[in-house]
Amino acid sequence: MPKAAPPLEIPPKDKRRLRAWTRSRNVPAGLAQRAKIVLLAGHGYANTEIAERTGLSRQTVILWRNRHAAGGPVPPQRTSPGPGGRSGSTRWRS
Repeated sequence: MPKAAPPLEIPPKDKRRLRAWTRSRNVPAGLAQRAKIVLLAGHGYANTEIAERTGLSRQTVILWRNRHAAGGPVPPQRTSPGPGGRSGSTRWRS
């Protein structure tokens, strides 16, 4: 049986940012989903349970847990509008 991953250490400042991303309507859904994964990992949930709660694969949960552990939250980056985009619109890249 695989050993459960330890709870992810998340500084309070990062927790606030991640919670804001999960509640925001202005960030991409993928970024909000990744923030939710990290927050659940910080609460000590097993990767399998996080996968079930989020509807994602266990491998995806492990990927984002490890990426966060390696470098903290990845802030969204605004990019210029793509082809056909209005000049006032903003696209996000995470």
